[in-house]
Amino acid sequence: MADNNLNCNVIALTWDGTGLGLDNTLWGGEILYGNYKEFERWGTIKNINLAGGDTATKEIYRIGYDLIYQSTGNFDSFTINNKNSNIIKRCWRIILIPIRPQV
Repeated sequence: MADNNLNCNVIALTWDGTGLGLDNTLWGGEILYGNYKEFERWGTIKNINLAGGDTATKEIYRIGYDLIYQSTGNFDSFTINNKNSNIIKRCWRIILIPIRPQV
């Protein structure tokens, strides 16, 4: 806004990493509407669970499993076309325990 001398409300698409938001959750990839004094958060990317915490950022497949679960609601319908699929399936059942919804 400052670079373009804007003194009005704008729609801002941010993609600047993650940080603690006003609601004490991690924010990143936001759609904001507002001006220099105030803004509204109109949208954001979907929250992603990090199975194993920071380990998920190094073992990115953990995040992939969460996205599959959020999209389909289960893992049983997901097929892996890989010669090691049985090993992978056994591993993901162990890895996914922390991100499945608690009953």
